[in-house]
Amino acid sequence: MLTDNNRIFDGDFSWLDGLPDREKIPCLLAATERYKTSPVSHAVLLHYAEVDDLPRLQYPELSDPAERKKRFFDEYMPKRVSKSRQRLSDYRKVGSITIQHHKELMRAGVDIFHDDIFSNLLHLPDALKTHAHKTEEVFRNVGLMKARVFSKYAEGALPEWHGPLSIFEEYLYEQERLKSLLSL
Repeated sequence: MLTDNNRIFDGDFSWLDGLPDREKIPCLLAATERYKTSPVSHAVLLHYAEVDDLPRLQYPELSDPAERKKRFFDEYMPKRVSKSRQRLSDYRKVGSITIQHHKELMRAGVDIFHDDIFSNLLHLPDALKTHAHKTEEVFRNVGLMKARVFSKYAEGALPEWHGPLSIFEEYLYEQERLKSLLSL
């Protein structure tokens, strides 16, 4: 778990190695306080809660797993996330995608804790399937494109992208695409 933290959060977490297990998680949570408002940090935290059973380590005094999970969600997850199954599912997916593709995203210079990156990370697997021959370009575009444009790019509706599209340019592009479909 600590090697993942070193990769995800840009910092040296070797000081956590010497701590007992019961103290590692609270210290890690305190160290990541600056990312508290980012939805991706909540997604990564949720991923660790699922994979490494973070609530068990955080609340060893509670014997009921459901009670531990409820307390964890109440304390660390925003209410709008913990009460919505769809959002919770999206957060789980984004947490897993962030852990899985972290090296490539960092190499591309993407700030994964930027507030607007959440939707793009959700569409990243589709974009990688659609543009399998251009993986480096896909990772760069995760950070450069707006969510609406990146979702079209992930579907394959935008074959190439050379910069941010204005709403008018998107409209013209869509009109040209519809004309070509009607001419078939």
